[in-house]
Amino acid sequence: MTRLRPALAGAVRTGGAIAALASAALPAPARAQRPIALPTADRALAAALATLQRDNAWTLAEQASICEIAAPPFKEQARAADYMRRLAAFGVDALRTEAEREREALQN
Repeated sequence: MTRLRPALAGAVRTGGAIAALASAALPAPARAQRPIALPTADRALAAALATLQRDNAWTLAEQASICEIAAPPFKEQARAADYMRRLAAFGVDALRTEAEREREALQN
C-alpha cells in the first residue's frame, strides 16, 4: 500500500489517478519475464509437459476453429453441437445440452 501512495499523490494533483493506480499495480517488466521453474524431475509431470508441448499447435488450431463458429449470446447451439461432436470423437458419450438437462429435470 505504501508503494501506491506516492504514485497516487502525484496523479491526483495532475488528474491521472486511474492511470497511476494501474501502472503502480502492474508487475515490473523484469519480474514478468522471468521463466517459471517447473519440477521436471517428476517423471509424470515431465511426460505431461512434453505432451502439452507436443500437442500445442494442434490445441491452438482446435481452439481457433471452435471460436470461428458463430455463437452470439443465447444462440450458441452450432458451437455447442460442434464441441459435443469433438468430445464424442474422443469417446465421451455422457453428453447433454442444457435444454436436454432441463427437460430431464422437468420429467423427474
